[in-house]
Amino acid sequence: MKRIVSLFLALIIFVLCSPAFAAYGPSRWAVQEVNSAIKEGIVPQDLQTDYRNAITRKEFCEIVVLVYDKLGGSDATYLSTPFSDVDNEAVTKASALGIVIGTGGGMFSPDNNITRQEICALLTRTVQAAMPEVNIPKNLPNTFPDIDLISDWAVEYVKYINIIEVMLGDEENRINPHNNTTREQAILLSLRLFSAFTQSTYNFLSSMGFKMSGNSSVNMLNGTFAITHTNGPLYLSDKTGVYAIDSIGARSYITYDEASEIFMLENEKYYIKKSGGLLYGLNGTPICKMRASKFVPVGNYIYFISPDASGIYRVPTEGGNAVLLIEGNTTMPVSSGKYIYYTTQDGIYKYDIIEESVQKIYDGTVSAFSITNSRLYFKDADGFLVTASNDGSNAVRITKEPIDKYCNYGFDAFVYTKSDGVYKTNLSSKFTIRISDGTFDRINTYNNYIFLKDFDGNIYRMSSNATDLAKLN
Repeated sequence: MKRIVSLFLALIIFVLCSPAFAAYGPSRWAVQEVNSAIKEGIVPQDLQTDYRNAITRKEFCEIVVLVYDKLGGSDATYLSTPFSDVDNEAVTKASALGIVIGTGGGMFSPDNNITRQEICALLTRTVQAAMPEVNIPKNLPNTFPDIDLISDWAVEYVKYINIIEVMLGDEENRINPHNNTTREQAILLSLRLFSAFTQSTYNFLSSMGFKMSGNSSVNMLNGTFAITHTNGPLYLSDKTGVYAIDSIGARSYITYDEASEIFMLENEKYYIKKSGGLLYGLNGTPICKMRASKFVPVGNYIYFISPDASGIYRVPTEGGNAVLLIEGNTTMPVSSGKYIYYTTQDGIYKYDIIEESVQKIYDGTVSAFSITNSRLYFKDADGFLVTASNDGSNAVRITKEPIDKYCNYGFDAFVYTKSDGVYKTNLSSKFTIRISDGTFDRINTYNNYIFLKDFDGNIYRMSSNATDLAKLN
């Protein structure tokens, strides 16, 4: 009996591990997404197998009508199929909703494998049908090395599905519009779209959402002309002064002095007056007699650097005499725990506030240094964005090209500027998407918005998917 049981178990293990059996289940990289999509109810029962097979036009219709329903789409009126080569309820419903069209001559070609550009069209039309209030702009700025291969009718669909981070390009940002898609890939794309418009239990975009405060070190680095916080007001800084602005555009001024840098919290508000360069609090008097170019409050102290590059200073938040902590030409200090990080011309250092000791943690020429979620970010000598562990080890390039300014949004994604526009990318460089034309002097991020300040002082707020742009001042 024991021998029979052992042979039986061995047979089960052999079957489960065999390539023939494995082909029925999703690939290892797709397991989580497939399971999440099934849990959300957007995968038909008959598509919960053979995940690595190419998906057909009819099968993808069966998915998108479920997505349509889950997005709150209203009941569609449909009687009979308009196509002579298919009688399928999902195809008929999708046709009645304007999500799909035929291939000509009253045909639908249900068993043809669907292409990537066709998927983009169906997903966009699903959003349009289920949520007509959603703004789907035309002439988006993102482009692809193989954009000339995209059919004219599909270009805007592909651009939209790409800019909302649903369909990403390959390692060279190619879309490969005429390639086919497997069932598991189609399920993942549909889940991404669904998650982008719902508060799903599995929110694919949560790790790409703008979670950072406007006072994060990376935002301070690029000029805090726009600051906001959870359930807090939006603060703007322009030539007229520093003010809070409400949802209807009404201003409440903190100061009419033009500021070069600001730091705004509910009970902490500081700024550097552009005229004279002194650091001020809300009482209207300078915090100290020294001029400052960059600063950061940490606990009961404000750390700042002087315009003459003489070093890092510390002054009590209530005001007093500044004390020199680090001598020499340094960047703006960045706080993290009990440490103050800063850079010089030859590397990155950390200063222990309690022990008052200094340790060099990275050797090399760096610029634009910041810390987010205990990781270091900076530009290397060639201008590429780099990340490293908080001890300076394991440094790797994030961007594939030199950049100008950057901001972190969320845990693993970034927005950066170049001479030809604004881009977003993620920590692993899985995607790089151009989201705006034009050049900008400063950038900040918070929540689902990117704040941009041009060289004329105009401040704009743009959604991360580039579908909403508003001038704020």
